[in-house]
Amino acid sequence: IVLIAASLSGLVWFFIDSSQVVNIVTAVLIVACPCALALSIPFTFGNAMRLAGRNKLYLKNTNAVEQMGKVTDIVFDKTGTITTNKSNTFFSGLELSVFEKSMIYSVTRSSSHPLSVSINKMLKCEGVRLLDISDFKEVLGKGIQAQCDGVDIVIGSASWTKSIPEEQSGSFVYVALNGKPRGCFRFENEYRKDIFKVINTLKDHYHLHLLSGDNDGEKARLSPYFDSLNFNKQPMDKLHFIQKLRSQDKVVLMLGDGLNDAGALLESDIGLVVSEDVYNFSPACDGIVRADYLSKLAWFLKLGKYSLKTLRRSYLFSLAYNLVGLIFAIFNLLTPLVAAILMPISSISVVIFTTFSIRYFGRK
Repeated sequence: IVLIAASLSGLVWFFIDSSQVVNIVTAVLIVACPCALALSIPFTFGNAMRLAGRNKLYLKNTNAVEQMGKVTDIVFDKTGTITTNKSNTFFSGLELSVFEKSMIYSVTRSSSHPLSVSINKMLKCEGVRLLDISDFKEVLGKGIQAQCDGVDIVIGSASWTKSIPEEQSGSFVYVALNGKPRGCFRFENEYRKDIFKVINTLKDHYHLHLLSGDNDGEKARLSPYFDSLNFNKQPMDKLHFIQKLRSQDKVVLMLGDGLNDAGALLESDIGLVVSEDVYNFSPACDGIVRADYLSKLAWFLKLGKYSLKTLRRSYLFSLAYNLVGLIFAIFNLLTPLVAAILMPISSISVVIFTTFSIRYFGRK
């Protein structure tokens, strides 16, 4: 458009006053340069990423900020996302020796799954010791397995360990040693501080969904807070659920805890990992939010929307500035020297406007 405007202006002035053609074409090219437009996105979203980072949401790129401003549906994983890793843990089944506990402790230590972390913390308090393990393997939606001192250890779902599933409410992790079920760890879920207050705030603006690999024992408690509840879901089920939402032209935010949710996180428009340790996360995600800052989720989404508004205002300012300058240049009311002074001023103005707008939002 700039090149066409410059060419047409030069052509018209060639017949009016050919001595002015070079000055007018040069002035048009300078003052209509879309530098300010090009700077709008990196400075708006870059400042938003910096502000989010200060509040413990670490985003991979500026596209994540844009997607946060367009979200229509939010999908929550349950275990490790809206629940903490500090849940009460109990073991029921055949009594385990200290050596067997040490083996389970050593295997769970190699997994970042929230339930593995809880088991590891529980056993650590019982005087176990760290043993050498081999052939460690973690299978999505099933569990973990390894060998220790010639013993095959399988930890995970009832079907994975060939155990009889419990019918009580809560989360369960089953244990089998050398192919023989030995019992299970039961977790009484402890929900994150203020999580239901956050969910209530989001309900007025978004469609909320829960995806969980656990049984539906807590369905009655959770149903008032979500538009849909989905229990006993494997990782592929979660992935297909996200795909279904996106096929309905929804913009989906997925919150998970890591490996089991990797497919769903990758498929969603924006996937955030909720982590107790920000150095331990799934590479499939678009960002990591520290677990104790999850209560700011509504604020993070507002930041995305505000960033889009700021970007639109920046665009309008840039276009208006260029248009006015273009008119002056076409009518020979602007010299190339003045145009060269005005052009960087417009770029600096955009940088200042976007930076201070995002800062203002942060302080407000």
